[in-house]
Amino acid sequence: MPFFTNGPEIPYHSPECLSIPVLTADLHDMSLEQSDSVFLLTPVELQLRVLDFCDSATTANLAAVHSSWTESARDALYRHIAFVAGMDRAKPRLQLLAETLTTRPTLASRVRALNVAFDTVGMTMRSEKAAAQYLGECIGSASGLQYLLLPSRDECLLDETIRLLQADEIRLRGLKLSRDLMRKMRNPDSKDLAFRSAVISAATARNTTLTVLIVDRGEDITLWDALMDYAPALSIIGLGDDFIALPLWRYVPSDSEAALDGYLHDLRQALVHPFSAVASYQVRTLQVTIPLSMSHVFHRTLGCLLPSPTFNHVQKLCISSPPQLSSSTAARPLQSDELIRFVGPLSHQLQQIVIRRSEPEPIEKSPQPLLLDTTPESLAIALGDRCPCLTYLELPTTVLVRWNLECNQWKRII
Repeated sequence: MPFFTNGPEIPYHSPECLSIPVLTADLHDMSLEQSDSVFLLTPVELQLRVLDFCDSATTANLAAVHSSWTESARDALYRHIAFVAGMDRAKPRLQLLAETLTTRPTLASRVRALNVAFDTVGMTMRSEKAAAQYLGECIGSASGLQYLLLPSRDECLLDETIRLLQADEIRLRGLKLSRDLMRKMRNPDSKDLAFRSAVISAATARNTTLTVLIVDRGEDITLWDALMDYAPALSIIGLGDDFIALPLWRYVPSDSEAALDGYLHDLRQALVHPFSAVASYQVRTLQVTIPLSMSHVFHRTLGCLLPSPTFNHVQKLCISSPPQLSSSTAARPLQSDELIRFVGPLSHQLQQIVIRRSEPEPIEKSPQPLLLDTTPESLAIALGDRCPCLTYLELPTTVLVRWNLECNQWKRII
């Protein structure tokens, strides 16, 4: 029986991408034959939209109901695969997936996102090695793979990923490096250096599609950060235990809606889907590097991320301006209405707002105050009116706390 995932998954097809016809007929007034014909003649686009609301078990059942739904159901089942591999059964789930994809090339060609995390706590070294081998077989069989979570530093996995990155036609659009992999690359050997070289080459190639690289901020990522200097198409996203850092400003031209649509699609596939394998993960702090004037980019990014349960508990927002823009905008005061408009989508849940300079102040110099179009106290009151739970506002030289929530009263502590 072909492998398929169980449990809730985030839909791959976004409503904006589909032109769905409206079904105006009332199925309750139809005969059984008429309702059957409507069901069987449903357009593929509508089938895929219906399957967006089905879990994997329901989707598998629909595949068996009628042959007209089989292809759409298979596409929904195999397009995005996410789960945690562990020692849960005699024949591991990952082994079943590898057997299916290696023996059924038509199914393997449907896979676009492969996000398999390893339960390293419950796995022995032998079982982890076997899991890495099975995952390597899956990567090698999925010819159309676009988004990949690399859970372990295993030579088999690195070889397959290097092959994927060095292909004549690079299809990979998003790559996530796990904390375990980053930790084991602290003292790189020849294989690690070959992998890094492959990522750099893929990110800087003329025909590259690699736009999102997610790395663990708990480890040293200096080498990966250096990519940002000469790989303008690549967005390097920092991931921590409960925070995410998004350098939005470099990779989303404000005058190009097409570029923004493409970036947000890749961001959703590479950033949201990996967390669907670990339902308990919650982002508490969101760090963004973007000018406040690009609030529409920030709002659309939040619209892409917030529907996921992973992102609906953001309590702290840290904002910094891009380095290249800091000098040109140094004399322009921060507009309070821009900031209020900027935090709008998070206003009901934010508890802390931190506004930092993008470049650290020299140690020998005192921090320079942030130019505002109003006083810090007035800014805090205006934000408090918009954000009922907000209790903390930090500026480069000023910190204010809200000591009376009901009356929106603030006091400066620095």
